[in-house]
Amino acid sequence: MGHLRRTALTGFLGALTVLAVTAGAWACIAGPTLDAPVRELKAGDTAVVKGVSYNSNPVVVRFNALDGPVLGTIAPTGGTAGSSNWNLDGTVAIPPGTRPGSYVLITTQPGPDGKLTQIPTRALVTVVGAAAPVVGAPLAAAQPERPVGLERGESVSTGAKVLVALGVAGVTLFIAGMAALLAGRREDPEPAPARSRTI
Repeated sequence: MGHLRRTALTGFLGALTVLAVTAGAWACIAGPTLDAPVRELKAGDTAVVKGVSYNSNPVVVRFNALDGPVLGTIAPTGGTAGSSNWNLDGTVAIPPGTRPGSYVLITTQPGPDGKLTQIPTRALVTVVGAAAPVVGAPLAAAQPERPVGLERGESVSTGAKVLVALGVAGVTLFIAGMAALLAGRREDPEPAPARSRTI
């Protein structure tokens, strides 16, 4: 049974190594954040937007939907080339005529090929006015030239999928190692006590 225990211990240590590497790598690919420090605004007001963990591509700020009106484009600052440590700090204007209600500002980062290079992020703002706010108030009349529905894009990178697969493999190895270790303990008989012989 010693061989079984060594195998179980090796599997257990291997699973811990995979989990540690996966957790460290996963922590390095945290998505971007978005914050609108001033939560209540009037139609036409300027909204401050801030965030971290962007890449160097220009950030597009849309209003209330992934395919909503573009409020502006902001260039990230302070990062290093090829990394995702760029900061977002800029302003956009709430569309004039927006009815009171709750809305979201959404940031995306299209690459040169037009595909998203970062997971879209959002921040909630409330447009206030003379009337009481209405949650989910519609914007204005629908624009027929705008596409309907969410923008389609690959928001999960291949690297993230590989890390998830490694994490699943590590958990599986961990469970298998623990099962083998427990099975070895159950099957290992207790040594019989030595009998003293009298002469």
